Amino acid sequence: MVDYKKIAVRSDLQDGTMKQYDVDDRHILLVRTEGQFYAINALCTHAVGYLEDGELLGCEVFCPLHGGAFDVRTGAPTRLPADVPLACYPVKIEGEDILVGLESA
Repeated sequence: MVDYKKIAVRSDLQDGTMKQYDVDDRHILLVRTEGQFYAINALCTHAVGYLEDGELLGCEVFCPLHGGAFDVRTGAPTRLPADVPLACYPVKIEGEDILVGLESA
């Protein structure tokens, strides 16, 4: 079962930006790019770098530690040394609220 939690409002992020939120002991990176919102795990799977401190280019986020990159739409690694995908979370927009879906026990 997926439980949706409000983590932000639309005005919190301009297009081409990202911000980390901590929800239920998870570090989630909320990204707004090309007019869409995406939610992925905020920690690089290669060296546990905080992706919020990296660079966002289109739909690709780059880790600040070693330059590994991920597609924010799918979590798939796009550049070595990252080779393990990031967890992705479903996003729902309700009015101005941004909700992220988290699996509940």
